[in-house]
Amino acid sequence: MRLAVLAAAALLLAGCSGGGDQEAAATTVSETVTVRETEPAEAAPAPDRAGSLSVAVTRVLPSVVNIRTTSFGGGKGEASGVILRRDGLILTNNHVVEGSIGVSVAFNDDVHTKPLTAAVIGTAPERDLAVIRVHANDLVPVALARSSALRLGDAVIAIGFPAGLGGPTVTSGIVSGLDRTIESPNGAFLYGPVKKTLPGR
Repeated sequence: MRLAVLAAAALLLAGCSGGGDQEAAATTVSETVTVRETEPAEAAPAPDRAGSLSVAVTRVLPSVVNIRTTSFGGGKGEASGVILRRDGLILTNNHVVEGSIGVSVAFNDDVHTKPLTAAVIGTAPERDLAVIRVHANDLVPVALARSSALRLGDAVIAIGFPAGLGGPTVTSGIVSGLDRTIESPNGAFLYGPVKKTLPGR
């Protein structure tokens, strides 16, 4: 803006002067219109990450765990779980621990740097759910919300440990449907409230 005003002033002086005075005036003004007269551009503001997916992932990641299993014959597997309570209760899928002879859990909380041995304490095969427990009392439980508050189009994220990828993986999407029933391969319905209670409650 300042450059434009100075340039307009130069044209105005050139039009009002005569002969040699015009050249002198134009020369004088052109010397004034220099880079030194410009004002530095304001720095771009830092991105506002409030409510971003990366903030949500940072908050939830300490509650997401890597579950490692061993089975007869030396087979090994990896999967994901989520911490339910500080005293060691962890939720995972039944197919993850089914048939396993050993289960351990690796954490992302920067406190438990070594995997802890876990025991399977409850399963619900019809819902593909299982609860395991480790000996700890300082875990970071996941903050759960009410699924009834979900709306079509709400943003959702999935955080887990796909086998062989060497670390947590994040993907995102939206709520594409509500009140849908999903039938499992064995014919049992997976949709609906879980009526079983956790130990100690």
